[in-house]
Amino acid sequence: MRRKILVLNNISGVFFFLSSVSLLGVPFLDQSNGLPVIAYLLAGLFWIGLLTGIGVQLVISGMMKKMKDKKKRPYKQRKMLIPIAFFVLLFILIMCFWKTSVVLISIDIALLLFSIEIYFYLKRRYSV
Repeated sequence: MRRKILVLNNISGVFFFLSSVSLLGVPFLDQSNGLPVIAYLLAGLFWIGLLTGIGVQLVISGMMKKMKDKKKRPYKQRKMLIPIAFFVLLFILIMCFWKTSVVLISIDIALLLFSIEIYFYLKRRYSV
C-alpha cells in the first residue's frame, strides 16, 4: 500500500511540475493578433496538470485514511514554508515596483505555485 501511495505521489508531482512550467511560456506569447494557439495549449497544460495533480492527491488522501499507522515529521514540512513565504514577499515587491514586467510576474508566480505544490508533495511523501 505504501509503495502505491509513493508512486501516485510521484505521478502527482510530475503533473504539478507540468502545470508550473506551463506558466513560464506566458511572457513569450505574441498577443498582437489575439491569442495564438500556443496560448490555449499552455492554458490547457496548466489546468490539466493542476487538476490531475490535485485529483491524484485526493485519491492518496483516501488511501492514507485506510492506513492505521501514520508518520508525522512536521519539521520537514515547516521548512518548505520558507520558499513559499519568500515567493509571496517577492510577488508583493514585484507588484509594487515592476508591475509592467510580465516576465518577472510569470516567473515568480510559476515558482510560487511550484513551491506550494512541492509542499503538498513532500508533506505526503514524509507522512507515508
